Amino acid sequence: MLVFDKTIVVTGGGAGIGRGLVLELLSRGARVFAVDKDPHGLEGTSDIAQVDQKRLVTAALDVTNTDGIRDLPERVLDAFGSVDGLINNAGISHPRGTLMDLDDARIELVMDVNFYGTVRMTKAFLPLLLSRPTAHVANISSLVALNPAAGQVAYASSKAAIKAFTEVLALDLAETPVNVTLILPGVVQSDFVANSGLQSADGTDPTEKIPKMETAEAAKKMVTGIERNKTRLLVGGDIRAVDVMARVSPLLTSKVMARVAKSLLPDE
Repeated sequence: MLVFDKTIVVTGGGAGIGRGLVLELLSRGARVFAVDKDPHGLEGTSDIAQVDQKRLVTAALDVTNTDGIRDLPERVLDAFGSVDGLINNAGISHPRGTLMDLDDARIELVMDVNFYGTVRMTKAFLPLLLSRPTAHVANISSLVALNPAAGQVAYASSKAAIKAFTEVLALDLAETPVNVTLILPGVVQSDFVANSGLQSADGTDPTEKIPKMETAEAAKKMVTGIERNKTRLLVGGDIRAVDVMARVSPLLTSKVMARVAKSLLPDE
């Protein structure tokens, strides 16, 4: 589905990959309704975009807010008159630790934002998307959905759930106008650590020395994959390597991923 002159809803649009997606979509002539829990982040996205409300509308809304999501499709229709696409990008993680290291509230929050947020948004917008001549749903999972590592029990579970949900959704919608893309990004420059509350004790990003794909480049690849109706999109050389390695030697890949996770996710 070409995004030119289409209306696309993006969650997590106030920072990182979400902001990159908003800007990339606008550059290709789309109209965007950006959702994020942080109103200041959305203001920042709007300031960078420098477009009027005929092209970009924002809404401060947490994807755990069931009532807010239920009302969101009508708000998008009021703003733009139609909805052609949905990109579920909002997500958080947790400090590295075993199941017993994480309290129930943190596990539930990670699942609520990452998985149930994706499900809620998709279910809310699907009736409108099914009414369009052509439409699209894209859900962002993670390389840990392909090969999880120790210490990521809730995050990896949530991203694996998104992967399975998206794959089944694509099968269920195969005979409809709605195309579905599962996006599996590697490590991308973003505000993910800050948004997940994973800063080091001194307030710095513990992942700052890890090589990352630039946000704009990742967003460009994602939107291009959506326009080409890719069902499965690997974004970044790191995840392509993990995909191959996991097929050849799952155990070795898990060990490598464990070392990566130790550097990416701080301890509790």
